[in-house]
Amino acid sequence: MKKRALFVLIMALVLSMIAVDNVMAQSGRTVWNFLQSPTSISTRSLYSSYADDFIHTAYYKSVEFDKFYSFASFAYNTRGILGFAKSFGDTYVAAYYGGNLFAGYTQNTFNEINSTTHGSSKTFRNYTSGTSISNTGGNNNRFALLIGVGDMGFRFSYASTRDGLNKKDIQVPIETVSTLAKKYKTANGWIIPQFQWGMTRTLTEQGIQPTVTFDLGFHRLYTKYEPYTGANWRTNGEIVLGSMNFVQPVISLGLGGYSIHSGEAFEAIIDLDYTLTLRMHKNDYSYLDGGQYKTKSIKGFNSRTTVAPYTSTLTENKYNSNYFEPSIKVEYTGNDRLGFAAKLSLPLTLLSERRSIMGLKANYDLQKNGADASIFTFSLSPSISLGAQYDILPGKLALNAGGMIRAVNFSTATTKTDTYTAGSKTGSTLKSKTTTWSATGVGSGLYAGFNFNFNENIGLEANTGVQNSNDVNIFGTGSSSLTYFASILASLKF
Repeated sequence: MKKRALFVLIMALVLSMIAVDNVMAQSGRTVWNFLQSPTSISTRSLYSSYADDFIHTAYYKSVEFDKFYSFASFAYNTRGILGFAKSFGDTYVAAYYGGNLFAGYTQNTFNEINSTTHGSSKTFRNYTSGTSISNTGGNNNRFALLIGVGDMGFRFSYASTRDGLNKKDIQVPIETVSTLAKKYKTANGWIIPQFQWGMTRTLTEQGIQPTVTFDLGFHRLYTKYEPYTGANWRTNGEIVLGSMNFVQPVISLGLGGYSIHSGEAFEAIIDLDYTLTLRMHKNDYSYLDGGQYKTKSIKGFNSRTTVAPYTSTLTENKYNSNYFEPSIKVEYTGNDRLGFAAKLSLPLTLLSERRSIMGLKANYDLQKNGADASIFTFSLSPSISLGAQYDILPGKLALNAGGMIRAVNFSTATTKTDTYTAGSKTGSTLKSKTTTWSATGVGSGLYAGFNFNFNENIGLEANTGVQNSNDVNIFGTGSSSLTYFASILASLKF
């Protein structure tokens, strides 16, 4: 496999994962990202294989084939990951799929019942399994298409973890109370279309190979229903039990590396990646007016407790995050069979949030009624990555190895809180500052893997059990053994 230092690819993946993880505390449905090859995993992202590069807008030209390139990953027993690339004249086309197809959708079972509670007999679906949508796992799929023309690449991707239920004439348990409803709607998960642009050549002799990635995430987490309440199957409007939807645009910029030293045996490269994450909130809340339920919107969340006593909290929310990752990498290039690289990364985050508790006016509009808090957080999490690749049998067998050393995490949060009652500020502004030196995430890791080519057309990549601990058990048979293989990837090219 061809050795190449990853600049933008892994950073974009890590940054988008961080952006997602920050919000998935609300829905639990983490979006699977693009596959990271066994080579990249075991060398801590300092070397890559064709499986990484073929779908990346800056590096796809490193994938060499005459007719086509393809791979299948066997890293997970709950999802399939496939890749295919082919050139049509001067146009490069690659397709990617990773996911579990239709296997992850929540399976809700029901039987049909007849009811005369509010009039003539009416048939309902009685959901014996309940109507909740699984908060973890679930369906998770990503499709991508890359088109390369000239010195540029354009990648279009679509990822989804959304699951939901939208039914009419249904009997459902609403907060432990069995309810006959005219309609019931609930959803949970993400829909994320993505576009990436990149250049396959550097802009200067020293480097700079930019990429731009734009994600537009639609987060859905809500429940609404319209119960039958009176004679002749009359209803009095739709009730919103909770709604925590938001739109999250994410823009990631990658410099692509700039060489500050290039000698006979060593090269030093500096790099910078930046990600801006914003959120726009708009959710419905319901209220009873003249015996009818009506709805209005809030630029924030309508959250509701899931255990008794069931209560709702209305908040206006604002969120923006600026993520920077400067880094410097030193790579040994003095041996054709041995490659070694070390990278120091200094990722820092500037996060600004605001949360204002709201209450209802007499006309059911909103006013501040409670704490109005603004929080600014600065965090820094330095780390050192080590990666090496040695051709044991050139062109046939290569050993991959890597290590990670994570230093202490530092964060400081400044909070300013005002208190409002019925729209009027009461009391003085409270300010606080919390500084944390956290041991969370601090540690080290040792990793190893192999690449094996049967011939020039068929190849295998695999990680070993060394990634499960820092022990190297050469002759053992357990999951920490050097002869324990995982994350196997098979590739085919002609």
